[in-house]
Amino acid sequence: MMMILVRQTEECDMLLYMVKTDMVMRVAEIKVGDKPADDVDKLSCSADVVKSRQ
Repeated sequence: MMMILVRQTEECDMLLYMVKTDMVMRVAEIKVGDKPADDVDKLSCSADVVKSRQ
């Protein structure tokens, strides 16, 4: 079973696809736009928290 989640910031500058297949979750940054690196890190960290809770 594969689940695809799409997460988008309010400004629509970044789109992250989180794909979970059994024990593996991959996070791919599709479009960054002009987001600061700190915001990118925060979103990546949020994805890691979701992964660790599952």
